[in-house]
Amino acid sequence: MLAFPPRMNGVVRLHEPDGSVRQLSVADAVAEASNDLQRGGAAHALRLLDQAVHRAPQAPAVRYLLGIAQLRQDQRDLAISNLERAVRSDARNVDYLAALGEALIPERPLDAIAYFAAAIELGAKRPDVYSLLASILINMRRPADALNACDLGLATCGDAPEILGNRGLALRDLARYEEALQCLKQTEALLPHDY
Repeated sequence: MLAFPPRMNGVVRLHEPDGSVRQLSVADAVAEASNDLQRGGAAHALRLLDQAVHRAPQAPAVRYLLGIAQLRQDQRDLAISNLERAVRSDARNVDYLAALGEALIPERPLDAIAYFAAAIELGAKRPDVYSLLASILINMRRPADALNACDLGLATCGDAPEILGNRGLALRDLARYEEALQCLKQTEALLPHDY
């Protein structure tokens, strides 16, 4: 749940497709955008957040959500800029660190590793943080480090298929084939089957 600071004053005016104009408080606009993003809708959230950020430019929650919406709309450079600002405002927020790490994977994987590591150090409980870190490390041919990330993730999050799958890949790259096969079988058993 996002906490909105009291400095999010002002009104957002949203022009609807039917031509009407809807007024929302900044906090309501941000809450609506957050709900849209949770349901997978980025375009409407982006319209709300583009306006909200002008009324509350120092609110890290607004920058974070705007960055997420921009990522989903393939606006990677803008997303990274907003996520970096969110992290600078609140460097102890695991969600901000993880989102920035994910945004950086394609072009700056070494930086992404640092943000995922910081999120883990702060006690991340999200399996995707460990899985994404392990995936980068596997791609960088650092299977021992990937295995360590997976083992830490499994100890923290339990048997998450995405972590187990990457653990199997790391074991394979370490030539520990029997363990890798067991891990991948365990992963398969946890995945839903459409029979």
